[in-house]
Amino acid sequence: MSFLAQTCEELISNSDLFSVSTLTTAINQKDNIPGRIKALGLFHEKGIPTTDIAIEFKKGIVELVQSSLRGGDPQYAGEEKREIVKLQTTHLLQAVSVIADDFQNLRPFGNSSYEDQVQDYILYKLESLKNNNEATFEYQRAGALVGKVLDKDGSVILDIHKEFGLEPVIDELDLSLGTTKKQIRAIKKKAKEALKVSNISRWVALCGPAFFDSLEGADDVRESFLRFRESEVLRQDNDAIQYASIVWEEYDAFVGDTKFIEEDEAILVPVVDGLCITRFAPADYVDTVDTMGVPHYARAEAKRMNRGFDLECQSNPISLVTVPDAVRRIKLKASS
Repeated sequence: MSFLAQTCEELISNSDLFSVSTLTTAINQKDNIPGRIKALGLFHEKGIPTTDIAIEFKKGIVELVQSSLRGGDPQYAGEEKREIVKLQTTHLLQAVSVIADDFQNLRPFGNSSYEDQVQDYILYKLESLKNNNEATFEYQRAGALVGKVLDKDGSVILDIHKEFGLEPVIDELDLSLGTTKKQIRAIKKKAKEALKVSNISRWVALCGPAFFDSLEGADDVRESFLRFRESEVLRQDNDAIQYASIVWEEYDAFVGDTKFIEEDEAILVPVVDGLCITRFAPADYVDTVDTMGVPHYARAEAKRMNRGFDLECQSNPISLVTVPDAVRRIKLKASS
């Protein structure tokens, strides 16, 4: 039976192509246009089976707490004072409609059926919603790097410093002194001390445009380029330079009027396992309860009077930095 001979309800009921699991799998397999932070691999992604995560702060480090069976034996810890809080994942939910006229001129291609064509069109509509979610992941991750994740309206979703009584610290860089590399090494040392490690093989700094231009134009930085141009300078699709064993990259991401990083600021990130994490909770559907979360969920439902479909896409992420003092915010010292 062709799609034209079926109602929307029959199509959803009789074809596995439109089930939550099939649409969710399909939309997660679609190619991403990743944000720069994701492309750099700074955050480790993983699903969780709950809508919140318990985190523990001890000696400057945030740790995830293992869940236990209700009524079961607890995990025993030492007498050291610690604090545990629960943080809710965010709920990103979007919807779009597909009406009958959208299918008016759909024709099967090759060996594909009408059902295949309809699913392809539905996935096409859902893909734009997925991309919105991906942009939101990027925004939340940029916020997590500075310790404060914001919502679209500017309200605070997560302030990790406030949650654990930490004082946000901003390092200052004075490019006029001619000691740029020495100052940067001192900042890197603070990050290593926070991580309690002596060696970090990879560093990335995301720079606001004004910061990047000033750093690149500093006399001692340019002098270093002239001596070691082949080994010290990187030119890629994203403007970037390598200096003091750090890749400094201009990061000018924004949505609407909201910039992800301040113009005169840089975020220095030591790339180590477990420092930056994103966790995905399951969707709020009956059929996803107590399952491991995935980045994106998709669902289709027949509209009244057989007029088409209501579609929705959702994600339930939380992003945070587990050693807040290891990620350093650097601002340029204002010229006097």
